[in-house]
Amino acid sequence: MFKLIKKWAWLVILVTFLATATSGAMSFYYIQPMYAATSTVIVDSHNPADALKDDYNIILANQTMIKTYEQMVRSSSLEKEVIAKLKLNMTPDQLDPLINVSSGAESEMLSIRVVNANPRQAALIANTLAETLRDKVSGLLNRDNIKVFDMSSEEKNASPISPNKKLNIAVAFILGLSASLGIVYFFESSRRIVMNTENGLHITAKRATRSSI
Repeated sequence: MFKLIKKWAWLVILVTFLATATSGAMSFYYIQPMYAATSTVIVDSHNPADALKDDYNIILANQTMIKTYEQMVRSSSLEKEVIAKLKLNMTPDQLDPLINVSSGAESEMLSIRVVNANPRQAALIANTLAETLRDKVSGLLNRDNIKVFDMSSEEKNASPISPNKKLNIAVAFILGLSASLGIVYFFESSRRIVMNTENGLHITAKRATRSSI
């Protein structure tokens, strides 16, 4: 195998280099960087009336409330308000895939994460979503139990989350090396098949000549 690789070293190096260089060029110059911004709100689930309830029912009520707030962040009406406030050139259907809302299983914190090609805009959208959620809950549900705990900023998310340049180049190198070895194996296999076929025909022709004599 080593002799085979040494024989076709130029091809292995060429294919691997081209794959790695192409991936590097795409990652550095062509793929648009994406940035993530996260705003965090605290949901104050403590209610004096809960003192009359058992712990299990309180936990269920809190989980239901937080899930409701998660759905509100991703609702079309709230997204429309955010778009109008920031004068974004997009629709709720275009904004929604950029938003991710999450909460811990036993946490009263709600994280609103926004991905965007512009780090400043990502922070503005995340912060405005948090503030609009607070105002919506206060106005519609008559509850003042949401506090914006951590606002995002352009400085916090200055580094892009994608593309992962090092990972892309490493994967391209491995794929390029694997592909080049596959090509070498194919060439050698094809060459041996042709050689065996030619030898077989040559031997058959010799036998035919001898038998005719």
